[in-house]
Amino acid sequence: MRQFHEMPADEYARLDIGEVNLACADKLCGSEELSISQYLAVLDEWAAMVARSTARNRQQFDRRPSEFRHSEAFYRMVALATVLQRDIGIEYATDSLEQSFDCTDSRLHFIHGIIEGRGGTCATLPVLFVAIGRRLGYPLKLVSAAHHLFVRWDDLCSGERFNIEATAKGLISYPDEHYYSWPAPVVMQHVRDGWLLKSMTPTEELSVFYETRARCCLDWMQFRAAYELSEFAATQLTAGNPYRWGFHAIATALYRSEVGLAKYGFKHTGQGVVIENGVERPMKPWEKWAIREGEKELKRIEQLHVTRRQQGRAHIRNRRIIQLAAQPHAAVEAYFEQEVAG
Repeated sequence: MRQFHEMPADEYARLDIGEVNLACADKLCGSEELSISQYLAVLDEWAAMVARSTARNRQQFDRRPSEFRHSEAFYRMVALATVLQRDIGIEYATDSLEQSFDCTDSRLHFIHGIIEGRGGTCATLPVLFVAIGRRLGYPLKLVSAAHHLFVRWDDLCSGERFNIEATAKGLISYPDEHYYSWPAPVVMQHVRDGWLLKSMTPTEELSVFYETRARCCLDWMQFRAAYELSEFAATQLTAGNPYRWGFHAIATALYRSEVGLAKYGFKHTGQGVVIENGVERPMKPWEKWAIREGEKELKRIEQLHVTRRQQGRAHIRNRRIIQLAAQPHAAVEAYFEQEVAG
């Protein structure tokens, strides 16, 4: 993935979104069978199938244009969805709905899972639609809602624009307003600021894949990798994005705590303090939030690996759950005073 670090930002637009997504999945748990060149050939073949079906069935649009909103673009997306779902057999991985948030298996978060027959999710099906559509010259964009991705036909030349819900059966097109509350309420200020419900740039797409990889690393307690990946996403790719910064803050607190760069604690007054290089200082607001959220993440990760062990799947064998922050009680103040003094 180092090639993305060294690449000028204006070159991201030349990249194949499918190849970028697969590259970001490489060497993660669940990617053992991944062959980028072979899987790209599969995407090319699927795109060819869509092209043939679109041309073969064009008379359906010519005879009954009202069924396709009098839009050739809409007809083309119906054809794309039909081939992927009916002919190839791609469907939503419904078993993922029954699980708590889990990034230990990269097949649920990157498109190699679909290619391997695992099924898709809201993180992977939209990327697949865009990867296939762009191979056919379609002006498709990824769009982020709250904890969800969808697809948009966004033709700047003709002005035609409509959304595609890639997780649905058939082709469903919701207006932007639908995503104000589904699958979770959006922060309207983030919509106004362009962080949600806006067609992504190639740089923003890459930042999503970087954070997804970082989350996979986090769930395997690879805190340094999660920190470095999230830092690049938050500072180099989409500076100012509150979602990239929020996850980076959590990854930073976990990484610094694990390697001993910082010690966090709360005194009985509720004051948060940090020791760095033997010097105590008050917690910054972002640190206090990140520690609270980081503690929730640690509990979630621990339960994930308990479940994986019970299911006979690969898991973290040695308990590496760290104590992120000393909890408020009288001894904490003495602990921090001793650390600073010693």
